[in-house]
Amino acid sequence: MSPNDRRTDRSRPRRRRWPWILVAVVLVAAVGAFALNARQTAQLLRNRYTVVKPAKGTITVTVYGSGSLDAGTTDTVYIPTTGRVDRVLVSAGDAVAQGDVIAELSSDALDAQIAQYESQIAALDARIAALPTTAGSKSILSPVAGRVMAVYGAAGDPVASVMDAHGALLVLSGDGFCTATLTGANDLQPGDAVVVATSADASAETADGIVLSKTATETVVRFPDAEFAGMGGVPSSPGAPVDVRTTGGTSLGRFPLAISAPVYVTAKAGILASVTHAAGDKVSKGTTLFTLEEAGVSAAFLDLVDQRATAAADLADARAEKASLTLAAPADGILQSIALVEHGQAAEGQAAFVVAGTATFTMQVMVDELDIPGVQVGQTASLQLSAFPYRSFSAAVEHISAVGRSVSGVTQYPVLLRIQAVAGMKLGMSASADIVVAEKKDALLLPIAALKVDGTRTYVTVVRGNGTRNATTEDVDVTVGLATGSQVEILSGVTASDDVELVDNLQNGIGGFFRQNRPPSGTAG
Repeated sequence: MSPNDRRTDRSRPRRRRWPWILVAVVLVAAVGAFALNARQTAQLLRNRYTVVKPAKGTITVTVYGSGSLDAGTTDTVYIPTTGRVDRVLVSAGDAVAQGDVIAELSSDALDAQIAQYESQIAALDARIAALPTTAGSKSILSPVAGRVMAVYGAAGDPVASVMDAHGALLVLSGDGFCTATLTGANDLQPGDAVVVATSADASAETADGIVLSKTATETVVRFPDAEFAGMGGVPSSPGAPVDVRTTGGTSLGRFPLAISAPVYVTAKAGILASVTHAAGDKVSKGTTLFTLEEAGVSAAFLDLVDQRATAAADLADARAEKASLTLAAPADGILQSIALVEHGQAAEGQAAFVVAGTATFTMQVMVDELDIPGVQVGQTASLQLSAFPYRSFSAAVEHISAVGRSVSGVTQYPVLLRIQAVAGMKLGMSASADIVVAEKKDALLLPIAALKVDGTRTYVTVVRGNGTRNATTEDVDVTVGLATGSQVEILSGVTASDDVELVDNLQNGIGGFFRQNRPPSGTAG
């Protein structure tokens, strides 16, 4: 370097360094302030919790099940008599109305029987027409010896009218005795003597009787019939009450009189001209009891008429049986199944077809043994059908089986639900149901994620001063009630004003960590 160069260098001005030092100082201060603010922010973050307040609401506990719709009612029609299937008019799955013909059958044996009865009736009609006379006896005689106990016919009465009204023209006592059956407690024993009076009056006529038999509820006494004629006592009309007494005169009560061995005198036609005996008379066998103003009909005629009536009744039964071979739907519904094949044979008593009613449906669901104690008959259920994805239907629990079934090592119980039919519902549709087993309104509720369980302890974490630097937490024991998969009822421990932690803190990520401890009671809904 030359002297001139050095001179030139010394003549240059010096650069100032203090502005850069100032910049450095400002930068250091800014970094320090940022670091302090970050620490404060982190502390605040650590003191901020995700919380929820207990809220009043309704909690509903349900039990879930699935299945398919079955018929609410079914009617099975059976083959009335063995025959041949001539026609089948409908197929399984068809809708039918009550009275619709489902199938027609025939029976060669039944047709032959009908023809036989028709031929028999024709022959009887010819024999009746061929009788030379139908006149019969003009007297009605006593068939046995005995006492007349009741007379129903009077002179001028048509025999048929008396028979229709009373079933007999006259009643005889065949063995000379009457009976009375005492009910209630008494001290009588078989063989004991009693007194039977026509009434409770002291002046009433009496007869000595005897106890024939006794059971826990009835005592039967027998006595002569002489004093009791005209008091009735035939099976078609209970007799007047008689007063039964001990031999000492103590009344045991009043009980209906009955004839011990009644004999009924009957006839079929004619007009009564005279009545020859009254109640109380004793008659011998063959004694004339009535005379007829118009002659009756002969025994031969009456016998043929009886035979024809029997044949006509048999013919009517056979024709009714033939008519029953036309099988009709007993009710509106769906033909669920049919076991008949055209031109095939059908045996008497065989199930011909089944009609499923469509007014109601049923569905069977399987309920886990842990949930079955809460299910009761009459509980409601919400039903969802796959065919109606946006609708819910009402159902009710109708039956709970007492016998469980093991499915994959888990015991389940069949529960039957009944559903009122709605237009569009069909047999076999798949469905699911939520049975309401418990419900409580105005309950204090928390999300299930807030609940913690440690052994036998059930608790929640309550946050005091959430969002402040002085925020603290406290584990508080709670008593829980109903619980579902998302909510739990709090019976005690916290109030609606408490902040209850849902997640640990924001450092665990947005949304936090939900504890999965399930409450000790309750059923998933």
